[in-house]
Amino acid sequence: MSNWTAMIFEGQDQAAEVRETLRNLEKQGLIHVDDSAIIIRDEEGKVHVKGQADTGSKWGAVGGALIGGLLLIMFPVAGIVGGAVVGGLIGKMAGVSIDKKFIADVQDALKPGNSGIILVTSKGYPDAVINAIEPYKGKLFSTSLDTEAEKQIREALE
Repeated sequence: MSNWTAMIFEGQDQAAEVRETLRNLEKQGLIHVDDSAIIIRDEEGKVHVKGQADTGSKWGAVGGALIGGLLLIMFPVAGIVGGAVVGGLIGKMAGVSIDKKFIADVQDALKPGNSGIILVTSKGYPDAVINAIEPYKGKLFSTSLDTEAEKQIREALE
C-alpha cells in the first residue's frame, strides 16, 4: 500500500533538499519513493512544478518496450515504440502518480519564496522519513498516514 505526504517549507530550496535526502535513503533500501513532486512559488509568485515519473509508468514502459520488441521481430523499432507507449499507459493506469488537483491544492497553499514536496512512498515510510526530515523546518500539509505517524511528522518539522 502506498502512502502520500505533502509538506511545505519556507525556503525555495528546502523541498528539493528533502527529496535528495530521501533519494539517498532510497539508494540505501530504507524507503521506496513511487512518485514525488517539488512545487516552488518564486518571489514573484510564479509556480514551478518538478515531478518525477512514477514507478508504474517507468516499469510499464520498459516492460512494454521489451515485449513489443520480442513480439514484433519483423518490425523491431515499431514494436519497441508501440510496446513502450502501451506499457507506459498500462503502468500509468495501475500506477500511483500524484493527482493534479492535489498538486494545485499544495500550490495554492504556498506563499512566495516557499516550496513544497508531495511524496508517494510504499516501503519503510514513516520512521526513516521522519528522521530524515528533522533538520528541515516546515509544516505538514496533508498525509494518508495514520494519526500517530502524522503527529510524529508534525513534531519533526517544528
